[in-house]
Amino acid sequence: MKEINPPSEQYLSTIIKGLKETYNLNEIEIKEYFENLSGIKGHEIEKKLSELIKSE
Repeated sequence: MKEINPPSEQYLSTIIKGLKETYNLNEIEIKEYFENLSGIKGHEIEKKLSELIKSE
């Protein structure tokens, strides 16, 4: 299996903002969407996910 690198905070923030604006997803829906993705789960960025979602 190929290793997947986690996204940068800036890139993830851009995606979060787009999900809120385009699909009108709330914070819970966005967290559920990201929390089990292989590029997020088990990486340092997982600990910052809630903070990033709230800040966008």
